[in-house]
Amino acid sequence: NQGIAKALNKGLTLAKKAGANFVLTMDQDSSFVEGGFQLLTDRLESFSSKERSKIGILSCNHLIEGSYLEGGSDELRAVDFVMTSGNLVNMGACNEVGLFRDEFFIDEVDVEYCRRLKDAGFQVVVVNKAVLRHCLGDTKRHCFLFLRFMCSHHNYIRRYYITRNRLLMVKLYPDLRWEYFLRNAVSLLKIMMFESDKLRKISFFYEGIKDGLNNRDGRKEFES
Repeated sequence: NQGIAKALNKGLTLAKKAGANFVLTMDQDSSFVEGGFQLLTDRLESFSSKERSKIGILSCNHLIEGSYLEGGSDELRAVDFVMTSGNLVNMGACNEVGLFRDEFFIDEVDVEYCRRLKDAGFQVVVVNKAVLRHCLGDTKRHCFLFLRFMCSHHNYIRRYYITRNRLLMVKLYPDLRWEYFLRNAVSLLKIMMFESDKLRKISFFYEGIKDGLNNRDGRKEFES
């Protein structure tokens, strides 16, 4: 297991050799709602060649288990980032900005790539009517007083990579520091309040903080 970025890059490299213009990226736990993929490709074909060249990723509307659909009635929605699954990646844009970051292994791989695309002047666009069902960890809804929270319930290993790679993102893009500090703080609070396996997750959260501050990336070997 060399990580999701390595796998994506292998696929993109093969697609480039085959002369592909756009590549669909998927996760193993995703599936299009009936007609979703056709809606996505039809919308891509409706763009002029000039419009198409400016789109770094054309994505679908992600229906996360335990949550609601984002977006609205508008056909298209420009966003800052999308998760990896259900995306049509523009190979022309990929040739310009480069491949996914192998050293991230997993988590924030998609966000970092979208940020690079946007910094290079490309757009990340969602087709609202093209819906993809996706499992994000073991997402569950929790209530505290009158407030509702969504918790991903990722396991302790994923918690390490999520925490570490958020800090690595801040090193690459300092303008994200307060947003990502808040994300990590909220994640830790949710673990303490709602999630199981608290001690181990908190321990690996701390390990991720430590490695992120020390610029340690790549795959981490964990004791079984």
